[in-house]
Amino acid sequence: MGQLHSLWQTIGSVALLGLNPSSCLAQIIPDNTLPRNSVSIPGANTLRIEGGTQVGRNLFHSFTQFSVPTGTTAFFNNSLETENIVSRVTGNQISQIDGLIQANGNANLFLLNPQGIVFGPNARLDVGGSFVASTADSIQFSDRAEFRATPSATPPLLTLNVPIGLQFNAPTQTHLGQIRVQGSGHQWQFAQTGALELVPVADRIAVPPGRTLALAGREITLEGGNLTAPSGTLALHAIVEGNLPLTVQAEQIRFQNPPADTQLGDIRLSGAASMNSSGWQGGEIQIHSRSLRVEQGSAIASVTAGTEPGRPVTVRASETIEFLGRTAEGRIGSGILVQTHGTGTGGDLLLATGRLTLRDGAAIGMGTDSAGRSGNVLIVAPQVELGGLSASGARLTGIFSNPTTASTGIGGDVTIAAQTLSLENGAVISVSTFGAGQSGNITVRARQVQVQGTSATGNVRSGFYARTTLPREGSIAPPLTGNAGNVTVIAEELTLQNRATINVANLGQGNAGQINIYATTVKLDMQAAIAATQRQAEQGNITIEAQDVRLRNNSTITTDASNTIVRDTGETIENSDRSTDGGNISIQTQSLLALENSKIAANAQQGFGGRVRINTNNLVRDPTSEISATSNLGPEFSGIVQINTPDVTTPSGLVNLPDNLTDVSNQIVRGCGEFGGSRFAVVGRGGLPEDPNQTLLGSTIWRDLRLPRSVPALAVKPSSSETPPLVEATGWVKQPNGRLELIAHFDNRVPLIGTQAYPCLGF
Repeated sequence: MGQLHSLWQTIGSVALLGLNPSSCLAQIIPDNTLPRNSVSIPGANTLRIEGGTQVGRNLFHSFTQFSVPTGTTAFFNNSLETENIVSRVTGNQISQIDGLIQANGNANLFLLNPQGIVFGPNARLDVGGSFVASTADSIQFSDRAEFRATPSATPPLLTLNVPIGLQFNAPTQTHLGQIRVQGSGHQWQFAQTGALELVPVADRIAVPPGRTLALAGREITLEGGNLTAPSGTLALHAIVEGNLPLTVQAEQIRFQNPPADTQLGDIRLSGAASMNSSGWQGGEIQIHSRSLRVEQGSAIASVTAGTEPGRPVTVRASETIEFLGRTAEGRIGSGILVQTHGTGTGGDLLLATGRLTLRDGAAIGMGTDSAGRSGNVLIVAPQVELGGLSASGARLTGIFSNPTTASTGIGGDVTIAAQTLSLENGAVISVSTFGAGQSGNITVRARQVQVQGTSATGNVRSGFYARTTLPREGSIAPPLTGNAGNVTVIAEELTLQNRATINVANLGQGNAGQINIYATTVKLDMQAAIAATQRQAEQGNITIEAQDVRLRNNSTITTDASNTIVRDTGETIENSDRSTDGGNISIQTQSLLALENSKIAANAQQGFGGRVRINTNNLVRDPTSEISATSNLGPEFSGIVQINTPDVTTPSGLVNLPDNLTDVSNQIVRGCGEFGGSRFAVVGRGGLPEDPNQTLLGSTIWRDLRLPRSVPALAVKPSSSETPPLVEATGWVKQPNGRLELIAHFDNRVPLIGTQAYPCLGF
């Protein structure tokens, strides 16, 4: 039997080598290194791969070349009992896959080529199990055996155990290990409701539902390529050197995080490339790399369409994650989209990196388009930077968790843990809802949070939004019954400037959310705003606890009850429905500054004003700035303004210093010598007592009249001798050294200073 297989191998090899190099059949060549070698049998447009070494339920193949040109099929004719087909390429050629790879049954297929693998736009898979393409140097098994993809004179030790990992050795110049996937890009778009429509594309690499599609290489690039694993697992792992652990569970393959000392590589998606694990159950997506760059409208999506809960989407990049730009026609921005269109809960999203950047219409989008609950977003990164609309102004840049107009479900929460968080040029973080769905919450923990600016058109303010509102101008108004969420910011320094906004609002029948800010310093400048707005139901409240709060240049902190509806894109429209009472504002701070027409207000249009409560040690407010709780219905509907400022003595908080320091007429007794041409000038109080009848303070050169923060206790040393009684001076004498000495008994022999002597009054 072995001689028969050897004969087939010889015939096949001779036939292949005798063909033109451009022939499709000449590009799959066994290397004769296995105990039972692989055999390639040519057909019309199909190369059937027989033989190989079967050990238990594992089938091993080994090739010097493995490429599948356009229009051809590489068919692994394995037995139905096979669970894992493990194939390696030991030659020095890159595998070019632009045809179909096929296998029997539900076997998982592993393809290893350390030189690199390129999937062309016509590459397809027809396997019943999972598919793993890797440029690793070897695959490891649970009994510590390794199936190496490097030439060796010693036959490999093959095992019946399951694979447990991929090993990447140190790269060399001829050992680049890149994986590229080419294609024409996705055709996804958003429906009128705001839900993502995943338009199918023909040029895609896909596995059956519930299976795993994984690429593990030193560098991975998707150039318009489309990867699909419906309700399964999509995994991209860029490993330069180290080990990638994995587990095989039936037809699914799961990857664990590599060890901390693993050297990671780069991943890039461009040209509207896509990764899609959507299905009845939203599938899992794993990305692990040094850097991830998603641009030109490329997108990663997991949408739950049924009743099963979606699985998580996890992106870890040790250095940077970047989402940039949109598709050429502006159809969709680059980003990650995790939604539920069914009753099942959407999957959660975790982004962990050194720096996260979103720009030019890129977005991270969570949401629900039905009764299902959206998943949550957790971002852990020292630096998070969000900047601006797309160039056309049609796409917002930001992080979104939005129930759509068709949703009755609950939106997910957005949580960010960072050192610095920056939003500029119209970038937003939004958990707004546009119908009956309930809004999620925003929580930010950072040292520095800076929000500034608007979009180029000026109609979108950078900021945090948790609102129930209308999505866009011209949209049909659904019943706005959902409750708005809360915004919580915990930071050392929070800065809002140039019309930046933190806004919770409910412009329908539900309740507004709460704004909670805990910081060392809170700065609002140039029309910045912190606002809670309500139209009908319970009003939102604002709580600020900080050491220093500053409002300047028309900045505001308000809980107005208003008839004005603000759309999610920034436009405002008037609504004739009734308004509710103003909300409450609570500010606890060491110092509060409100200047240049700034405002702190809990006003109402057609209800009672709210309540403003301020506890501060120092309040500085100029006449142009306002602290109020009024109502348009009249003074009897006004709310309460309570300001507790123990150190402030004037209503304005500003003290005008007197031009006249003191009344000179009451500072000296007429009776001691007055002389013609002399005058008394007050330049400060120095050693002068507050009353001329008090004792001089001989040790004082200058006396500071400012209120001290604390008065030090004076230590008094008791004296054993009696203090002589004080006697009022009746004159003075000049000593030989020129000094003057006050005396109680006047001696006419000593001349007075001046031109004329005057006796003191009363003597």
